[in-house]
Amino acid sequence: MTDEDFMSVAIDISAKAKYPFGAIVVKDGEIIGRSDAEVTVSKSWLRHDELVALEDASKGGLYGALEGAIMYCSCEREGWDE
Repeated sequence: MTDEDFMSVAIDISAKAKYPFGAIVVKDGEIIGRSDAEVTVSKSWLRHDELVALEDASKGGLYGALEGAIMYCSCEREGWDE
């Protein structure tokens, strides 16, 4: 997949989320973390999509194997005005 393809995934997540934010973590060409793995703001208003995607990518480990990973983030949704 290309950078544009990965960005499209983040945009798609933001389009389907309660708030227009989406993030994914990619390593070695594979998505290893996604912000739609959990409902954002479900536990605290301090939780952001980037943090949720990083936590999903680390799979419960302190840092996981994130060296060399790339994060793609979006704040795009047509018609969102909250």
